[in-house]
Parts: sequence; structure tokens; C-alpha cells
Amino acid sequence: MAYDAGKEDTAFQVFRPVLEVQKSKAQLRAVEQALGDARENKRLAAVRTGAGVGLKSDELRARTHLGSVEQQFITAGNNLMLARMQLANVVGLKEGDSIDITESIIPLTSGMPPEELVKVALESRKDLKQSMVELEKNDAASGLRGVVTCLLSGHLQPTR
Repeated sequence: MAYDAGKEDTAFQVFRPVLEVQKSKAQLRAVEQALGDARENKRLAAVRTGAGVGLKSDELRARTHLGSVEQQFITAGNNLMLARMQLANVVGLKEGDSIDITESIIPLTSGMPPEELVKVALESRKDLKQSMVELEKNDAASGLRGVVTCLLSGHLQPTR
């Protein structure tokens, strides 16, 4: 049971950084789109100001927004690089190496109601079974501990 728990733990240790790479890639794509939009807004504001129909404050606002989005772009790129490096570290590559994922993980839908999912998990997951056994042992031990405490404090007298 401990071997299977170790395998599952290892799988989750790899799965988390894979999801982090996937999330970082999606954030970078979104920021790239926002960066293109901010550049276009700045260009339009400059054209309007140049034509005499726009306000200088609109151009300054667009420039400020572009700077903010550029910072987000740098942050998203750094987050992706760190996520790739974390994944490389988890799979055992040398320090400083990075690795990428080629396909996105698509979430699975079971079609089962949450109550049924909990029931299946309690019946089939070995780590949950092991936790239940440990919980029962702790409950039994705490019950005995209470009886011993009562006997030692004189509240209960052994029957003969």
C-alpha cells in the first residue's frame, strides 16, 4: 500500500508543474493579445492627437496602459520560464535546464454526481483506506488512553 501511495505521490509531484506550465502558457498568450491591443490603442491615440481630434491625456493614458501590459508580459514570460524549470527539476534534469509540454491536459468529466465520486474514491483509493485505518487506530488508542487515565486518577475502581 505504501508503494502505491509513493507512486501516486510521485505522479502528483510531476502533474502539478505540468499544470503550472500549461497555466503559464495560457497567461502568456492572453498577455500577448493584450499587448497587441494596447499597442494599437496607443497608435490610434497618437493618430487622433496628431489629427487634432484627440486629447493629449488619451495618448498619455494609452502609453501608460501599454507600459503596464508590457510589465505583465515580462512577468508572464518569467513565470513560464520558472514553471518549465520546476518541471525539469521534478523530472530530474540538471539545474538550470528547462522542459516544455507539447500538449495541453484536457480536464476529464466523469458525468457522476459529486456524492458518487466521493463514494468511489472512498472505495478505491488506497491512500484514503490507509488514512481510515490509521484514524480507527488513533480512535481506539485514545479510548484506551482515557480509561487508563481514569484508572490512574482513581475515578474508576477495577472490579474483582
